[in-house]
Amino acid sequence: MSEVVKLLEDIRIINTVTSVSSESKLVFVADENPKFDLEEMLKASGQILGHGTFGTAYMVTFDNGDTIMVRRFRDVIPFWELEQHMEIIGRIRHGHVAKLRAYVIKKEEALLVYEYYNQSSIYALLHEAMVQVLQIGMDCAAAVPQHRPKMPQMVRMLEEISGTEPSNESRGKMD
Repeated sequence: MSEVVKLLEDIRIINTVTSVSSESKLVFVADENPKFDLEEMLKASGQILGHGTFGTAYMVTFDNGDTIMVRRFRDVIPFWELEQHMEIIGRIRHGHVAKLRAYVIKKEEALLVYEYYNQSSIYALLHEAMVQVLQIGMDCAAAVPQHRPKMPQMVRMLEEISGTEPSNESRGKMD
C-alpha cells in the first residue's frame, strides 16, 4: 500500500473519530457550484504536497480527472472567526492566488478546498527571471567589448523576460 493511500486512510480514520465526519458538509463559497461532496473528496486519491506549521496540503484527484488542493488545519481559531475569513478569502481573485472553493470547519480541525494551481511557484518564476537578468548583466560586463550586447539588444532581452511587447524604439533599431 502506497504511503499516500495509507495517509489518506489514516485521515479518514482520524476524521471519523475526531471532528470531520461523513455527516459534515462542505460549505461552497461565492459562486462555486458543488461538483463533489465531502464523502467523495475523502474517497478520492491524494498525494501530500507539503507540511506546514498549522497543517498539511494534499493534491486530491477524483475519478473523473478533476483535481483540487486540500489544506488540513488542526487547532484552528474559533469557528465563527474562521468562517468570516473563509467568506473573505473565497472572494479573492488573482492570477497568483489559488481560488478557495469550499471548506469544512469542525471543533479543532478545518479542511480548506482550493482550486488546484498547477503553475510554477512565484519563487520559481522570479528566480528564473532573476537568473536571466543576471546573465544579461554578465554579458554587458564581458571583457571583450565586441562581445557585449548593444543597448537595443539589451532592451529587447529585458522586454522578453518581463513578458512585455517590444517598444517601437527597440523594434525599429533591431530590424
